[in-house]
Amino acid sequence: MPKETKKKTTKKSEKETKRSVKKTTKKEVAKKAEKKEPKKTVKKKAPEKVVKPEKKLFPGFAVIRIGGKQYKVKEEEFLLIEKIEGKEGDNFDVSEVLLVAEGENVKIGDPLVKDVKVKASIVSQTKGEKLIIFKYKPKKRYRKKTGHRQKLTQIKIEKIQM
Repeated sequence: MPKETKKKTTKKSEKETKRSVKKTTKKEVAKKAEKKEPKKTVKKKAPEKVVKPEKKLFPGFAVIRIGGKQYKVKEEEFLLIEKIEGKEGDNFDVSEVLLVAEGENVKIGDPLVKDVKVKASIVSQTKGEKLIIFKYKPKKRYRKKTGHRQKLTQIKIEKIQM
């Protein structure tokens, strides 16, 4: 005779039966909705826009030379160059203009473009990232470690005058 296999039935404990989901009635749902009154939103008035007259920017660019290096600049642009003398807010002119381009009109200097100046102002005097210089000679117990931070000037190109 084959043995009958009985399936194990699990009975829910008393705690599990008490945890059964409570059904909410329509009246309870209506009461909860009354309690949750919609929040009154106050619309803030948008600040009035102040219309400033737009500056006419020079549509092209220029290539200038400062401190032996060449930079491509546009108006209202910030530039980080090697340190030049001056305080924050000082204005200066760059007369070493190598090239000026305005759309299809391009003037190339030989070596400089005549009657063109770039006006700039000093924004801040800062230092660059620290560079570590490590000198080493094997088997001679020679090691030297030094650091260097380049002094820099941040400038703003105000205007390209032709």
